[in-house]
Amino acid sequence: MHSNSDGVAEVVSQIAKAQHLSEAKMKELIIQNTNPTSLLQRFINPSEIANMAVYLCSNLASATNGAVTRVDGGVLTRYNNYELTIFK
Repeated sequence: MHSNSDGVAEVVSQIAKAQHLSEAKMKELIIQNTNPTSLLQRFINPSEIANMAVYLCSNLASATNGAVTRVDGGVLTRYNNYELTIFK
């Protein structure tokens, strides 16, 4: 998962400048090279993480207990001869 927090955005911007790339291209390269199995294929906005936290603290989550909840955009966990297992 790659979060697009202010700190991450600043570092990506600095690296992009040093590499003479746009920030969008730099983010694309980071995703492709560090998390190619991501279904979302983009950085996660901090508000998306906050929305999950708000949900988990709300009455709407009363039936969600004892579970690990991830805000990672979904990943392919196996890709072998067209056999896929996808978690969202």
